[in-house]
Amino acid sequence: MESVLADYLSHVPVFVRKFDGTILHWTTGAEELYGFTSEQAVGRVSHQLLQTVFPEQVAVIESRLHAEKQWRGRLRHTAHDGRPIWTESLWRLRAADLVVEQNTDITDRVELERQREVAALELTHRLNNVLTVVQAVARTTFGTTNREGLRDFDRRLRALAEANRLLTQEHLERPLLRKIILEVAQSMQVEDRIVLNGPDAELRPSAAFAYTLAFHELCTNALKHGSLRGPIGNVEVNWSIFGDAPERIHVIWREGGGPAITAPTRQGFGSRLISTLVSAELGTPVDMRFEPSGLVCEFDGPLQKTPGQPAAPS
Repeated sequence: MESVLADYLSHVPVFVRKFDGTILHWTTGAEELYGFTSEQAVGRVSHQLLQTVFPEQVAVIESRLHAEKQWRGRLRHTAHDGRPIWTESLWRLRAADLVVEQNTDITDRVELERQREVAALELTHRLNNVLTVVQAVARTTFGTTNREGLRDFDRRLRALAEANRLLTQEHLERPLLRKIILEVAQSMQVEDRIVLNGPDAELRPSAAFAYTLAFHELCTNALKHGSLRGPIGNVEVNWSIFGDAPERIHVIWREGGGPAITAPTRQGFGSRLISTLVSAELGTPVDMRFEPSGLVCEFDGPLQKTPGQPAAPS
């Protein structure tokens, strides 16, 4: 059993080096991965031998290694035959000047991620072209007879494009709830009148799409009919995390400080969008209440993960 285990471990791509990178021991696994024999590797500086490309400055990585006794990250190496090799690297500091470096080959995974990125960018490009055509058709159709309707249509078209960007590029940027609300508020120049309260929360891509549309319509309604119509009104957005796996997030949009409002006699496009499409995406009903102080909208949706400690909703 010990000989079998020893043989298995010898094929793990691991090497031992000094803190300055000088290689002391080179396993069979490292030779199989990189193509350098033990004779070619031992005594060389690993970063030079493998032409290592780091995700940040080496001094920062080494400082973290000193403090935490280990470091994990993605590196790009170059094999003996010139092939680029991407690795998931784990460095462990042993004693004061001894580093055990284990590298797992993830080249195929990185290539797949690159292909996904290219496909996402191409999809976004094609969608933007389609939306440009739709916008041109709308301008021709509306003409000069309904300028306000054309502005609303253009605005909603841009909101749809932004929501799609979040959906197609979720693997490039983490869809954080706070970031989504801020981006919508900044695009409408009302970020200084919206107060955000809640823990860090990463949304699922489909939920990020729904939230983007919802907050765009809520901001639009507040500017045209609600608390942001006047000079002193504001909006407070509170959210909290509840439930076990899978966790969910509960959001409350509350307007205040603006002119008194009454419930509309008919449901507008924005209200229909939130109550139907957004509700369907999130899997729960949306509660919209027109109180004298302003609109209150409550809904919840699924979480991808929660970086911070969850807090239960009231």
